[in-house]
Amino acid sequence: MDIQTVGVIGAGVMGVGVAQNLAQTGHQVILVDIGDDILQAAGEQIRNNLRFQRN
Repeated sequence: MDIQTVGVIGAGVMGVGVAQNLAQTGHQVILVDIGDDILQAAGEQIRNNLRFQRN
């Protein structure tokens, strides 16, 4: 079984971490939460995490 797209429900601390890890291992990730503001904050958190990993 070859899973390529994964859905993550909830963009809290754990959801962001799971989504980021899946994305970094080559999966397409669909992150879902109840508000656009929460998803926007999750995107910023992932960008910050990636920035810190590169240093």
